Amino acid sequence: MTLRLPLVSVNGKPRQLPPGDTLNAPAPAGSFYLGSNQTIPNTVFTKVLLDSTLFSAGISLDAANNRVFPGVGRFLVVMRSDVGSAVDRDYAICAVYKNGSLYVNGTAGYVSYPGVADLNTIACCIVDVQSASDYLEFYLYINTGVSGGSRPLTGGSRYTYMQLLKV
Repeated sequence: MTLRLPLVSVNGKPRQLPPGDTLNAPAPAGSFYLGSNQTIPNTVFTKVLLDSTLFSAGISLDAANNRVFPGVGRFLVVMRSDVGSAVDRDYAICAVYKNGSLYVNGTAGYVSYPGVADLNTIACCIVDVQSASDYLEFYLYINTGVSGGSRPLTGGSRYTYMQLLKV
């Protein structure tokens, strides 16, 4: 993306760009994650409590409400979850909610053999954000095959996260 800016910072000092010059600025991007483990109940979409930022450029996280405000534009969104204590036939689905409603959900990740400790699922999509007040949320659905069952969702920047890049 090329932006035309009249003023830039060079070595911490403001400098005026000559007329006609452009500055290549990085696209807005961010990586937000679950800071500590969270229990996910069985057979219901549950909001992942994104409360930590690995990096952010032009995208903000409302950690109190677990919402990401990307700004206006189209964004590639990638989500990953790491569900612990999974057993044979468990499955999980990542979903993007926009302004509190389901926008898109990914394909289910399954455990198809016994003895597996973790269930990882990844989803990606492009989200069209039309207002600066629009926000995105990460939801997760699990099915343990056991009535009333739940599973721990692993916290940490490399385990359960939502990443965005303006495209």
